[in-house]
Amino acid sequence: VEGKVLTMLTNDSGFEISSAEASVKCLITTIPPNLKKLDPELHLDGKIMQSHLAAIRHARWFEENAQQSSVKVLIRLLKDLRNRFEGLQPLTPWIIELLSHFSVVNHPSRQ
Repeated sequence: VEGKVLTMLTNDSGFEISSAEASVKCLITTIPPNLKKLDPELHLDGKIMQSHLAAIRHARWFEENAQQSSVKVLIRLLKDLRNRFEGLQPLTPWIIELLSHFSVVNHPSRQ
């Protein structure tokens, strides 16, 4: 891209490409059967790759289950509350998304 400055940072789990406007974090993984065949001298750590597979499952789940506008609004509200109140810090983004989804989907008028 002409006139744009991009930077790339590598780390133990992949790499990140950034510009002044945006940043992209690339996570490296493989299919589950290949996790048993990893060479520690050549490949990333197996636990890191397993966590990246979990991130893919999370993204797929979110795409399928959390696209209702009311779920998205509740997610934003809960994340804001988490940031404001120290007692809510243990709530992970994954837990917040699950709580939001099930709160909207499983209420008395829908059962």
